[in-house]
Amino acid sequence: MSFWRTFGFTTISPIDTILERDQFTLEELLDEEEILQECKAQNKKLLDFLIKPEVLHALVSYLITPPQDESDSKRRFKYPFVSCEILCSDVWTMCEAFYEDPSLIDRLYSFLDNPPVLNPLMAGYVCRVASGLLQRKISDTINFMKKKENLIENFVKHLGSAAVMDLLLKLIACEETSEGKGILEWLSNANLIFRLVAKLDPSNSPEMHENASQGLIDIIAVSTNSNQLNSPLMNQLEGEDTVKQILSYILAEGSTTSLLHGLTVVIELLKRISPETYNSTTTVPELPPLLRNIVEQLDRFKGILDSPPDDHRIQSTFGEIQALGFYRLKVVELMVSLVKCNYQCVAEAMVSLGIITTCLDLFFCYQWNNFLHYTIEQLIDAILQTDNQDLKLSLLKESGLIQKIVQASAENVEQSRQIRGAGRKGYMGYITAISVQLLNEANRNPLISDALNDQKKTKLPYSALI
Repeated sequence: MSFWRTFGFTTISPIDTILERDQFTLEELLDEEEILQECKAQNKKLLDFLIKPEVLHALVSYLITPPQDESDSKRRFKYPFVSCEILCSDVWTMCEAFYEDPSLIDRLYSFLDNPPVLNPLMAGYVCRVASGLLQRKISDTINFMKKKENLIENFVKHLGSAAVMDLLLKLIACEETSEGKGILEWLSNANLIFRLVAKLDPSNSPEMHENASQGLIDIIAVSTNSNQLNSPLMNQLEGEDTVKQILSYILAEGSTTSLLHGLTVVIELLKRISPETYNSTTTVPELPPLLRNIVEQLDRFKGILDSPPDDHRIQSTFGEIQALGFYRLKVVELMVSLVKCNYQCVAEAMVSLGIITTCLDLFFCYQWNNFLHYTIEQLIDAILQTDNQDLKLSLLKESGLIQKIVQASAENVEQSRQIRGAGRKGYMGYITAISVQLLNEANRNPLISDALNDQKKTKLPYSALI
């Protein structure tokens, strides 16, 4: 109706009709379809009513109080939704009134005191309102948070709620504003990182491991994308004590989902410390804490690669096959990240333990696992792109990549001849892609060219590679 009033029409809206009565209820206003439009149009009489403390408390109650079982659909869905929209409306007087009564913001955040799992609809409404208030009143909100007991603990407790994690990430992003400077230091002092890492303990549930991992990855992404230099949170996460704690959970006896989700965090962290150029001078003791601790325990990761799941077989369209295991696949992904770190001392440690050879053996052993094939292809590509000639030579000579490719191609041809309709081995598409990589690299690198020429002198059919 605000449009018509703008152009001189005198039609009175249902909202105004209600407001002119001596007695009416908030629910009567919430029932009207035009209430949100009138809020945005800055209807003074409406806003004067909505910013009353008792009305604001009623709106918050719709967000934080679960409806009774016998409640109608309006109480269950419409009133919470409209209340959320009103409190999120871009009306400064509403925001000002909300902060004039400290108990309002306290009640809103008290929703996080509830035990998990939170009602996702209610959590979405509460966190949306909290995010809107945070963006408009950064300083006031942060001051409140610093005084609120157990707030960080509540954030960590509700890791499984996407809405709560989104609110936490927006809080972290406030560091980029003048009003939010110091928020990362406060979160660091409140042990946010240590609390999240502790959730990776193998004694916790797989769901908890996944939620903690995702929370840490989101923090890494926000810190990286916003170019937060010297972020206290990242300094803590990449510090010696934290790194050792994460690796202890990953490598603990019987660790399963801790290993899986812990390595996901580690791989994300490794992306941050990769130098732009190849580093041939740094020694293992001089490496960043994360990389150094991984190298020092590289033999234990090699042990995981060498240990197949206990008699775990799965049915496929090709019959019963041995499973690789998610955990070994994740360790192979870790090896790709280590190669991409471009440190010669790291590559030397991998070669000395025979990790590259082990990864190639897995490639040919599990011919139907395309997730593994893709990851090994990435490993080979990373090796071919590095400036470490010794690592390339190890791939070609000690690991016997070329010989294995030619041998597998020959076996594939022979299988097709002997069994009509047998089809190709599952890894042949990736072998073709890897062969193309080798041939292209040979045009630029004499080391690889010589290795290919040496293959011509063997009895194996070199033409299979081409």
